[in-house]
Amino acid sequence: MKKFIVLFAVLAMVFAFAPSAMADVSLYGSARMMTYSHKVDNPGTSFDTTTTQFQLGTLTRFGAKFTSGDISGVWEMDARANSTTNVSHLGDLRIRHAFGEWNFGSGKLLVGKTWPLCNFFVSHLNQTGAGMMFDGGMGAVYARFAQIRLTFGNFKVAFLAPYTGSGNLFASSDTYAYASATGESHTAAGRRDVTFPKIELRYDLKLDSMKFAIAGGYQTFEDVVATSDKGYDVDSYTVGAAGWFDFGPAYLNLGVHYAQNPGNYDLGDRYRMTYSVAAYDATQDTVLDMTGWGGVLALGYKVSDMITLEGGYGMLDYSGDKGSATHEKEDTNKSYYLQCKITLAPGVYVVPEFMVFDKDEYKTNAGVTTEEAKETIFGVWWCINFK
Repeated sequence: MKKFIVLFAVLAMVFAFAPSAMADVSLYGSARMMTYSHKVDNPGTSFDTTTTQFQLGTLTRFGAKFTSGDISGVWEMDARANSTTNVSHLGDLRIRHAFGEWNFGSGKLLVGKTWPLCNFFVSHLNQTGAGMMFDGGMGAVYARFAQIRLTFGNFKVAFLAPYTGSGNLFASSDTYAYASATGESHTAAGRRDVTFPKIELRYDLKLDSMKFAIAGGYQTFEDVVATSDKGYDVDSYTVGAAGWFDFGPAYLNLGVHYAQNPGNYDLGDRYRMTYSVAAYDATQDTVLDMTGWGGVLALGYKVSDMITLEGGYGMLDYSGDKGSATHEKEDTNKSYYLQCKITLAPGVYVVPEFMVFDKDEYKTNAGVTTEEAKETIFGVWWCINFK
């Protein structure tokens, strides 16, 4: 509690004594609660469960926007409910955005942490905190990345911190973390060498009642066997498109993407898919890639200024390169939801939601098919925004 008081005392002094000409500063925030019932069905097991989620919404946040001439910036933090106490402490605060941007006339230069370019918000589902991004949408699990970005009109190019935390080829568990300052992460099984940052490109086009976006990204790193010092390249990429269409009270949003090794790239797909990363085939002494596609469609209708209805459907379909029975895999996922957004006052929302996340099944070339879990969720998302 003392640390909390000291932090905000320092912030208060900064804003109180900073010269007014230094920058225009606007504060904002959002308080949120998640109250849901979860029912999980696990085929072939006795682990079916039903539980209640009643906690602080993970997207509860506080932020500040700065503007000073040609320079602007954002600093935003969110509060996460502690997994054991279900309350938030100062130590549970997380930096969501921390970036500055310079408008140099012919373009803009951004430095810091914010959304990646391969990120489409086409669904307004609240329970996941990311719409249907994990279930066919395009976006990263870690959501925001450190990067250097250039913007020229509707075109953007960004160089991002690479993701190296998934798809360990030579160990039984996922022990790699972000690359260290030396560009390597070590385990007993070997190391991971990163030479280049992740690169992403995006182009946005806005017309009268519709918007379009296309984006793509590429990342590569090398897994090195400790005993032989032999390296294997793990290449991952994604390319996708999205559209937002406004038909008066109705709207249609959709997005599709194709990817190779989405788990290695850190696409949201890996949150739902059992198999989404490259695998090593010792028989062929080669890396086997997972490739496939995903898509999300969302339909909405504004009944009145108070009530908006929305429903959506998403699917994922991935398959692996031909190899041994343990490596060649097919994995599918399908999900859908319904919600009713109730606006009680400007910035005050209550949103009943019903959703089904079905991991469907996976199979190998040995002919073995395994049914996976299905989760049914019903509840209410609560939100009060302030600024």
